[in-house]
Formats: sequence, structure tokens, C-alpha cells
Amino acid sequence: MPELFACPSCRGALTREIDRLRCGCSTWPVVEEIPIFAPWARNQRFALEDILVRHLPPPSGLAGRILRRLLPPVGEIQKAIFDRDATFIDLAAALGRTRDLDYFRYRFSDLSYLSTAALLTPLTRGPVLDLGCGAGHMVHALFRRIPKSMVVGLDLNFTLLYLAKRFVAPSALYVCADASGRLPFLDGAFEASLCADTFKYLADRSTAASELLRVTRGPVVVSHFYDPSFQGEGVPAPLEPEACAALFSARSPRLYREREILEAFLERRELDLRSPGASKEDVASLTAGVEPRLYPGADYFVSGTALNPIYEVREEGDALHLKRRFISERYTEAYRTLEKHFPESLTVTKEQVAAGDPDLVRKFVLLELPSNYS
Repeated sequence: MPELFACPSCRGALTREIDRLRCGCSTWPVVEEIPIFAPWARNQRFALEDILVRHLPPPSGLAGRILRRLLPPVGEIQKAIFDRDATFIDLAAALGRTRDLDYFRYRFSDLSYLSTAALLTPLTRGPVLDLGCGAGHMVHALFRRIPKSMVVGLDLNFTLLYLAKRFVAPSALYVCADASGRLPFLDGAFEASLCADTFKYLADRSTAASELLRVTRGPVVVSHFYDPSFQGEGVPAPLEPEACAALFSARSPRLYREREILEAFLERRELDLRSPGASKEDVASLTAGVEPRLYPGADYFVSGTALNPIYEVREEGDALHLKRRFISERYTEAYRTLEKHFPESLTVTKEQVAAGDPDLVRKFVLLELPSNYS
């Protein structure tokens, strides 16, 4: 583990002790094999349940906040994490991620997930960093793209990292740290880096870009970093495509319209980077250090034997009646224009599902989900 790391404070080398990493200035706790490089964790030790309680959503009202402080729900968290029958969705709910449950259900067939996974096609070797990895969904895709590689996921939310480690991609190394601060890695530690659906949320995107370039010696992919319709509470002002490209000017950045990446993938299962360009009217992604050519085999991650959890299922004998559901009208409209690739409703047989019907896989009705996901 320490071979990749450098202390984010003194930039010194780190050595591994039983439950922490040590440098010349500090110690940093390691909980469930997840190093924590956050100011509140410096020179501290924690039990897993204490960290998870810390990351619960804040209770509403003054009385709720006082009660949380006086009686933190450690026992409830212990019961949740020791439930070996719990699925990813079950445990996410128990750990306070109730607002994210629909997002988690549809993430493996979300349009931004598909376009980002296609953008990973040029990557051929690791180690790879996923900056702002959340619950590890793109880490899962990176392992599909580069099997047996080292993949490192970094996020500031420990709960999401714990869910990723336990369910989504257990073989990865996860790091709890601020994606817009000094990264706790050596110069050139990674062959490639990804930042998916995260860059627009970062408080200091200039530092994030320079840090990505510092720790990455090869390609950098920054997907879905700009959406002209995006509005988020407490989110920094949008960074328009050309301004974002300027942050990566040292490594031949190119902008792409996400819609064109997605259409080339859905129609031909290719990644077409031959026509870069995106304006402030487009949902945009960026590559740096990636050759702008046609890449076949962008469907490396498309397989499956499990029903997509975005479908509600009604059984009738051997028949399964499926109806797609979405969390907002915006998503409904986005998928409606792609109906032939994502059927809104259909009837299949249990035999088709058990056999992994290729047509159902092609239409993302069947997915390759992590074990015990939903």
C-alpha cells in the first residue's frame, strides 16, 4: 500500500503500521483497509462504526442534532454492518444514503455511466486512479477494462468508499481524501486517471486538474464535467468547456460532446474520438493525452445475467412483465429518445433471463451487477 502514497501535508514517504500510515509529521488511520487523509482524522484512531456515524446525514432541527451528539446511533450502525444478508441497496439505506437509492439502482445503465465507460476504451494498463469515485461504479468498469490491474478510488465520503469496498469492487484500493486538495500520492504514481461526474462539484478545480496531471503519467479522462442544465445546491459556478480544457493544456486536451460519444457507442459499439469539439451548449467530456482516433470494442463492459434493477417486475407464470422507472421527468425524456436501445416496457421469460439472452444484454435489460447488489 505505501508504495503509491506521499503525505499530503509534508509530502514525505509513508510507512504502514497495523492500523495507520506514518510519515515524518503525522499518522493517518486505516479503517477497513481504507486510508483516511482528512484533517479530522490526522493522528487519530477510529472504529468502523464511529466513522460511519460521522458520515450520516445531519439530523433535522436543534433537538435532533443534540440527540445525535449525546446518543450517536452506534448500535444501529453495528447491527447494519454485521448483517451479512444485506444487499448494497439495503446497507446504503441503513447508512443514511436514502436520497441516493434510485441513483444507485439505475447507475449501471445511466447514460453518463455508459459514455464514461466507453471513454475508458483507450486505457490499456494500470495503475489507474478514479478521482471522486463515490460508491465505486466506475471502478467496477475499470476492472472490466483492465482486469487484474491496480485501481485506486478516492473520495471524501467514507461511507461510499465502504460500500464500494464491501460490494462493488472489493479488489480496489480506496482512499478517503479531498479530491480538490493535495492528493496523497507520489508524482507519476498512476498510468491513467479518471474523474467521472465529479469535476463540476469540486471546490478547487484548478488544483484538482494540476494534481491529476502531477500524479498521472499517461491519459486523463474527465467525463461529464459540464452540463448546461445542471443546477446543484452549493455547487460552484459551472466551468465552461474551453476553460476546463485550459486547465489540462500541458497534455493535449480535447473536448467531446457526450451525446456524440453515446450515440457512436450505442449504434456501433465504438468510441469515436476523431471529431473533438464541444461548446457551452453541450454536455461535455474531456480527454488529455489520448489519441483522437476510432477505438473498436467499446462494449467491453456490456454483459449480464441479472435483471436491471431500474425495472419494476411483475411475474405471471413464466413471464416477467418489466416496466422502467426513473427518478425524474428529465431522465425519462433523455431515455425516451433512445427507446430502441432502452425499452420502456417489455415482457420476457424466466428462461431468457437464465440463459442471458444476448438481445436483452444489448438493450441493458440484463446487466453484470456486483454480487449481492440489489
